[in-house]
Amino acid sequence: MRQMMYCRMLQVVPCDSDGPFAGHLAIMDEEGLFNASLAGFLFCPAIGPQPYAGRILLMTRGAEGRFADAQISLETAENAIRNGYVSRGMARAIMRKLEEGRLALFPQAIVLRASVEI
Repeated sequence: MRQMMYCRMLQVVPCDSDGPFAGHLAIMDEEGLFNASLAGFLFCPAIGPQPYAGRILLMTRGAEGRFADAQISLETAENAIRNGYVSRGMARAIMRKLEEGRLALFPQAIVLRASVEI
């Protein structure tokens, strides 16, 4: 999968079960975290709760657990993410808000500060 997307770091995210990507997995190329020249991030709550940095590959899981083709049209996917691009500063602010929410729910937990990496 890494070779197919030409990257060193991948994250597999099950998409929101209620949105247009229901039943899909989003395979995220997080290479943008290492590339300071990246202009923006994708923030689309229907895919996942945080901003992502890089390309996205949408897949489903077949009956045997293997990856299978997406069951969503390109037009539907484009419409869902059309307004999802945010700046590096906005992505950092979204991550801080998520981190603060996790700390409020679990005050004794150690929350890794992903917002620092953005």
